[in-house]
Amino acid sequence: MLQYIQSFVTVYQVRSFTKAADQLFISQPSVSAHIKHLEAALGVDLFTRGKKSEVQRTAAADLFYPQAQKLLADWQQAQKFFAMRENNTVKADIKVGASHFSALTLLPQLIPALSRLPIQLTVEMRNSHDLMQQVAQGTVDFAFVEQPVMDSSLSVVPLMTDQLVLAGSGDTWLLREVGASARAHMERYFAQHGLPDNYLTITSTDVMLALLQAGFGKTIISQKLIAEHIPYVPLDESFQRPVNLIYRAPLDTSKTSVLAMIKDLY
Repeated sequence: MLQYIQSFVTVYQVRSFTKAADQLFISQPSVSAHIKHLEAALGVDLFTRGKKSEVQRTAAADLFYPQAQKLLADWQQAQKFFAMRENNTVKADIKVGASHFSALTLLPQLIPALSRLPIQLTVEMRNSHDLMQQVAQGTVDFAFVEQPVMDSSLSVVPLMTDQLVLAGSGDTWLLREVGASARAHMERYFAQHGLPDNYLTITSTDVMLALLQAGFGKTIISQKLIAEHIPYVPLDESFQRPVNLIYRAPLDTSKTSVLAMIKDLY
């Protein structure tokens, strides 16, 4: 049947049984036979004869053409998939989520290592709250977060502790959005020292760092991220946050390999 569909698509495109036969390297009677078999199977006429051996498309042909193209494309995709599988080249899709801090500090070492595994890696950057939801929902396989994990459906691997500091100067506060781990620490700081009069909410740690380097604003941020020339004030141990890897068990073989590599690195 796929051979009939290929003949139909070619005739539809070139509007000639003879030209279609030349392109398909088969005889013109074979092309005609393919179209007749297809018309019988569908119960419609697909072409009518025109002048000088040119054929005219019917309304049924116009309707069937996009479907025929999709059928051929799906078949080619299936052939490609099983050919890759036969050669052990099928790559598992793995999605890794990272907070802004983790993306800047952990991923530069992790991504080159993971590229050696037979996986197709996708990396997403979100705040910790959103990442925990995505892992719980199964839309992200692994995530690096800086918040305590209260969801019992998630497996947690403690990686490190991150110390926050009060960096920058001036009257304008640079705030992370609600849901970011640093935002919770900022709100706790404000509860102790009073709410700021001037502030900007910024969803990108990179933008915050650029502003701090330009001498504008102040914020609570990881000590690991600030450059040497940016002034900062140390904060006490209550402004430490855990850095955790989270995922949902059980894991298949590909994900188990990813987990093992992450544990080896950190």
